[in-house]
Amino acid sequence: GGQLPMYTLFIDPQRSSLPEIVEETLDDGAGNQLTACAINRNGTLLAIGTHEGRTNIWDFYTRTICKVLVGHVRPVTSLSWSHTGRYLATTSLDSHLRIWDIATTNLIMSRQFETHVMKCEWNPSDPDLLLVVLWMTKHPLVINFKTGKETWITAKTSDPDSEGDYIVASWNLSGNKLYKGNNKGVVTIIDVASLRADTSFSVSPTVAIKGFSFSRDENQFLINATDKVIRVYSTDDNGLLWDLFDAVERLQWKNATFFGEDYIAAFSAETAVHRIYIWSRSCGQIIKILEGPKDVVLDFVFHPTRAMLVTCTATGVAYVWSRSHTENWSAYAPGFTELEENEDYIEREDEFDEPDTDEEMQAKKENTQREVMDVGEVDIGNSDDEEKENTDVEFLLSTHPIPDYLILAATEQRTVPKKK
Repeated sequence: GGQLPMYTLFIDPQRSSLPEIVEETLDDGAGNQLTACAINRNGTLLAIGTHEGRTNIWDFYTRTICKVLVGHVRPVTSLSWSHTGRYLATTSLDSHLRIWDIATTNLIMSRQFETHVMKCEWNPSDPDLLLVVLWMTKHPLVINFKTGKETWITAKTSDPDSEGDYIVASWNLSGNKLYKGNNKGVVTIIDVASLRADTSFSVSPTVAIKGFSFSRDENQFLINATDKVIRVYSTDDNGLLWDLFDAVERLQWKNATFFGEDYIAAFSAETAVHRIYIWSRSCGQIIKILEGPKDVVLDFVFHPTRAMLVTCTATGVAYVWSRSHTENWSAYAPGFTELEENEDYIEREDEFDEPDTDEEMQAKKENTQREVMDVGEVDIGNSDDEEKENTDVEFLLSTHPIPDYLILAATEQRTVPKKK
């Protein structure tokens, strides 16, 4: 719960809503498989369940563990945040449902069942209703968090042969419908207020339903089935819009979900390839494949307000994906030039010298004017063809004027041949 950090108010909504690269890794150091993950509605807290039953609460902006929930003794199967973010529901293969107060980390409700608890999900509109799905059961269970009342949703279709041996179930985003799918490929849509079945349809009699997801505008929903196909339907008439699948490897999808306004994402846990497939929900075409480190992905979750993704893996490491940011240094220094390769730069002798003051420059100017160049000797260098009989040397002239008669006398003296 609480208010969003100030910097989240300045996010540019026009930027790309697709994550691209692994920005950071989250590792608690225990090395346990990360079996489930969920992020709260504001995107500030990330809950990650482990194979040993512990649940870590990460502060998503500081990337540190702020709470640890210890209670389950077997792998965590699902996590669900309440609408306010105050409570977190966790389920496990130890047959327990637990509800935690995140502010105090106190356990405020615990229910034990006769079989594994595979899923829990808070109702998006009613903060008191919690959906629970048990392993190998024909009906979902709804628990009233305030009163503790348990209600089995036993609404049936008109065809008794369509009832399966086990089911999956999810609320729609409005919370007024409950979607139930079974191992015979039949989907039943139940009205929450009356607990009656509104409608039902068959996906295929040879497939089992594995999960549901709903678009933000609630115009579409998808069904993940065991025949390696993700089907996208219209909520208006339950008409099939797209079939999404991997035409090359024919992967079995472990999880599939809508994210953002325009995209559908899915991953497979068949191989040790860290790969996330992304389709456009408007045309059903695959538009991007995210390639990560070689690791088995067990669950993933998208950030609700930013172009970010978290994947949980079998090695105990969670990977945070985000957009690739291009640095634009010319925005800070207009004269900045970006180089493709390194270049040798030769600096001027006085490039980094401190500038002289006016007094120092005036003093240097006066010293230059008074300076007298000393007379030195320079070899005039005779030609090789000439005899080097003349051993006299030539002198450089002084900066002080010399009378003409002295110059004439010196010239006449040099032209007089030496006596033998």
